Amino acid sequence: MESWRKLTECSICFDRLDNSKCLPCSHTFCCRCLEDLSTRYHLRVPCPLCRLEFVVPAVGCSKLPTNVYAEQLMRVGQSMEETETELKLLRNDFSAMKTQLKENIDARQKAIEESHRLDMALAEYSWKLAELQTELEQNLSAAESSDGSLQEMQRKILERLKGAERRHKMPSTFCVLCRRSAQHKTQKIEAEVQQKE
Repeated sequence: MESWRKLTECSICFDRLDNSKCLPCSHTFCCRCLEDLSTRYHLRVPCPLCRLEFVVPAVGCSKLPTNVYAEQLMRVGQSMEETETELKLLRNDFSAMKTQLKENIDARQKAIEESHRLDMALAEYSWKLAELQTELEQNLSAAESSDGSLQEMQRKILERLKGAERRHKMPSTFCVLCRRSAQHKTQKIEAEVQQKE
């Protein structure tokens, strides 16, 4: 790329050749630079590179032959520069896409790892939940059986209390001492109560 720039550079102005004109010695310069040079030297002008003199046409340097190869080389060089600029843009786009792709891959990998972690946690919680459910069912079963046995015990106790109440039932009529004294004989009072009736 650098070599074509040197080939298409004017040795007078050190810019890219503009309307390149070829001298009889085959050196090429910008038409404008040659006209500036011809105003200093008038008709016979030395080549800035090899010092070989050439005669400027009466109508000006624009009538000197155009260096077709230099013109084509400049077009090719300009096309190469545009291609290089596009290539740089494409490289930048590619680099940005590569970075974005890497970020997406990293994010995807993190998402996969997080999904795996959540799956493991879910499996662990499901296992714990199943254990708790089993334990709860066992506790409910035990509670139901103990509740049944408690109800059975309660029924038996009530039956005993009723039996004891029937056996120790006090008469409907009794003396004041019966209420206060545990030593009073209820049999005599019952007998007395029966005699009075």
